[in-house]
Amino acid sequence: MKTADKSRVDFRVAFANMDRCALLSPEELAELLGKSRNAIYHMLRRDEDSFPQPVLRQNRCIRWRAGDVRDWIDSLSSAKPREIETARRRGRPRQGDLQRSPSDSAPLANDHSTALGQARARKLVRFTLG
Repeated sequence: MKTADKSRVDFRVAFANMDRCALLSPEELAELLGKSRNAIYHMLRRDEDSFPQPVLRQNRCIRWRAGDVRDWIDSLSSAKPREIETARRRGRPRQGDLQRSPSDSAPLANDHSTALGQARARKLVRFTLG
């Protein structure tokens, strides 16, 4: 480890000693949360209600109050985890996603272990039954 790294103070320690009115840059907030600066901007856009809003936003300059960030971090520990949404998954369906209807009671083809095989078997059954 280099000597310059030893003399550098971890930002989390500096954050603990900061005044509530101190302003944090996106880089400092990213270091505090263990995320990238780009991830901070994504969190700001995605979680507008829960993520602390910046107090300064001018000409590519964005800053958060240390007190607001500290309050937000404290509220995270008492919050319940978000419910996982049961929205329909995009893309090719998984094996468990395909539901068989009663009319598809005919035996499936040899490759019935995959979702694609089940879909092929249904198409084959529909084709042969007319």
